[in-house]
Amino acid sequence: MLQNYQKYLSKHALYPPLIDKAAEKGLLTVVTIPAFNEPDIIHTLRSLQQCSPTRFPVEVLVLVNHSELANTEIKAQNTATLHEINRWAAENNTPRLKFFAMLAADLPKKHAGAGLARKIAMDEALRRFIGAGESDGIIASLDADTLVSENYLAAIEHEYLNNPKLKATSFYFEHPVSKPETPDQKPEAMMLYELYLRYYRYALEATGFPDTFYTIGSCFSIRASVYAAQGGMNKRQAGEDFYFLNKIYPLGNCRHLNHIAVYPSSRPSDRVPFGTGPSIIKILEQGEWPTYRPEYFSYLKEFFSKIPRCFKAKPELWQEVYHALHPSHTAFITEAAFIDKMQELNRNTASETSFVQRFFRWFDAFQIIKYLNFNHNQENKIPVTDAAYQFLCQQHPSTVFTKNTYELLMYFRSLEKQNQ
Repeated sequence: MLQNYQKYLSKHALYPPLIDKAAEKGLLTVVTIPAFNEPDIIHTLRSLQQCSPTRFPVEVLVLVNHSELANTEIKAQNTATLHEINRWAAENNTPRLKFFAMLAADLPKKHAGAGLARKIAMDEALRRFIGAGESDGIIASLDADTLVSENYLAAIEHEYLNNPKLKATSFYFEHPVSKPETPDQKPEAMMLYELYLRYYRYALEATGFPDTFYTIGSCFSIRASVYAAQGGMNKRQAGEDFYFLNKIYPLGNCRHLNHIAVYPSSRPSDRVPFGTGPSIIKILEQGEWPTYRPEYFSYLKEFFSKIPRCFKAKPELWQEVYHALHPSHTAFITEAAFIDKMQELNRNTASETSFVQRFFRWFDAFQIIKYLNFNHNQENKIPVTDAAYQFLCQQHPSTVFTKNTYELLMYFRSLEKQNQ
């Protein structure tokens, strides 16, 4: 396995080793944190320090980074952050838990961003495992403005040690939100955005789609061997977590763990083109977050339910299935394209199970977003509070809901906690 790490690094690594100190023997978990203009990162490091002890050593790698276009203030802050982490680490490192600061300065403007920073840090994690002689380590992805539950490190270690086939995990999360003091008070921007994240995942799960996950960069982990085998993290300036996990989850043996929690910041940010920070800014500007109508998830559910019938069926049945689809699908996929895809899937599968699995590798999370965007323009979307309310009323008809953003969000959170 270590040879596979070396092979990956020789082909994909962009930097030479960034840490000159030897890795602790037995190192099993490496937490990677990109840091760009982060004056308060010590709060995150203290949160990790306060975690329950692990059986095997853990390292926390902080990649302080900035673009070649960064101004002098950001560069100065990054320099200060680097020195602060080094001082803090010198006082707090133990054989069981060590913190390291690394610098990636003047990254090329074409790629500088969250994806490249995560990639550099995660690639360094592979080097640490090679140095420790650990052939099956764990890489956790965290952000510099995020706190973690006390069991974060020990529970991650436990899950992978006790589930040898486990490839990747995502975690429960909560952004800091507060209940409005009056019923007519506008909800916090972060409340609307988290409601959107939870509504979208649950609505997608209700369609029968097998690979639902949250797209939060501070909220996942992966087995190092899987990371290397799948070509590592991408260099996207934003959305890197979505594209990465969309590649990993269809492999199977991935789990969402609700007993491990992260607490991301709710701050507005323009550091990346899209994602949590820019979304908060947009919500603050427009006062609402429009999203996809619940009925389109019902159309997806109907579509997905018809796919097994197409295995080893005659082309006449494929045509029948196609013409029975909702117009939102026939507008999105031509009949010729659908028939061609059914032919291809049947040529390359020997069972209904593999047929359906291969279908979802084609109609994956990215394709679903394309379908939803194709069938929605800004005018067709509805406020997320309305969408979440309608969806919950459909899914839980015996429960009385109100169009209260805070209460809807708390209900989604409770649903997730019940599935531990």
